[in-house]
Amino acid sequence: MMVGCDPSGGGPQIMGSDTRLQHPGYSTPYTAAAFSIIQPSPYPTPGRKLFGRTIVVDPGHGGRDPGAGEAGFSPIPEKVINLAIAQDVEVMLKAQGANVVMTRRKDVFVELLDRAALATRHKADLLVSIHADSNHDPSISGPSIYVARGASAQSRRVATSIHSAFRNEEIPSRGIRRADFKVLAQHNQPSVLVETGYLTNAHEARNLNTNWYRTKIAKCIVSGIINSLGR
Repeated sequence: MMVGCDPSGGGPQIMGSDTRLQHPGYSTPYTAAAFSIIQPSPYPTPGRKLFGRTIVVDPGHGGRDPGAGEAGFSPIPEKVINLAIAQDVEVMLKAQGANVVMTRRKDVFVELLDRAALATRHKADLLVSIHADSNHDPSISGPSIYVARGASAQSRRVATSIHSAFRNEEIPSRGIRRADFKVLAQHNQPSVLVETGYLTNAHEARNLNTNWYRTKIAKCIVSGIINSLGR
């Protein structure tokens, strides 16, 4: 079950606390906001494959809603990881000519219905919501892709393409699932929600705390979008 989003349509479940964190091995406390800065990383060759496409990129949670918070093995809360991946996705999509609308660009809280409304307002070709997962079983790992129960054919194509992109990069995807999360079900535009991995799995949490792996995840998401929506 995805922590932080209620598949029944309710509000997000807030896990942990949005306070200063203390990383093992560091004597000075630091804030989660410090991790929103991404170091330069290699991006795919620019092109025009998504020219004319409008894509809403939604970094899950934010502000008073940390998402998975300090769950599991991650010293960085989910909301910061989501934003870092989303920022990479934005850069890569723009490099392919897409018009990108971000639901948030910093550590702020945005209501789920307001996120969904952006897809309608901008007549988006796609809304992609980015999250990280948690589970009581620490052995569970791997990204998952969600679509709404009544998902359009376009949503299903994008989800299948992102799933394939993960597999092509030898990231074992858990497959495509259906759930009526508000960011998927409260508008009529194509949409997917990507759970990028489990913060309760030690290996995956370590990876998601690094720039190189977050960029790898972003590349898979963008590759999936290009292969399904590219011109």
